[in-house]
Amino acid sequence: MLENWCWAPEQLKALSRHYQTNEPIPSDLIEKQISVKHVNDALFNLRQLHFGIFDMTVHTPASHQAAKDLDISVLYNTLRSQISGLKGPEEQGVGMDWGNGQATFGHLIGGYDAGYYGYLSSQVYSTDMFHSVFKGKERDPVAGRRYRHMVLEKGGSQDE
Repeated sequence: MLENWCWAPEQLKALSRHYQTNEPIPSDLIEKQISVKHVNDALFNLRQLHFGIFDMTVHTPASHQAAKDLDISVLYNTLRSQISGLKGPEEQGVGMDWGNGQATFGHLIGGYDAGYYGYLSSQVYSTDMFHSVFKGKERDPVAGRRYRHMVLEKGGSQDE
């Protein structure tokens, strides 16, 4: 959620200085940075979607035997092509596949078990919260205290 403040012009101005001269960042450069903020977001979100669907698929087979029979690399690579719309080397006549990308997906067994989709969904909630409460009034002390009291103070002490 706090990442949203880094894209507010006033915050960028306060956070950024030239590393040699200590001059503040020019306003036109801030505008340019903000204008390209969402470049490649679609590809990033498709990648996150691929990871989430792959995670759910390997954690919800119909049976133990179905889990044993999964060809994980084929599943990973097939989903990657279907979701991203990008062709792998084998589809371009190179004669090789995407490889074993799932082997680099540490979240798969690092405690997220069928929960990787949470990354993308949390971004939806945080963006909605920021835009509905703070957009245009990033330094509003009343809204800030309300967020602090209702969200941050509670931490993990109660269910969402």
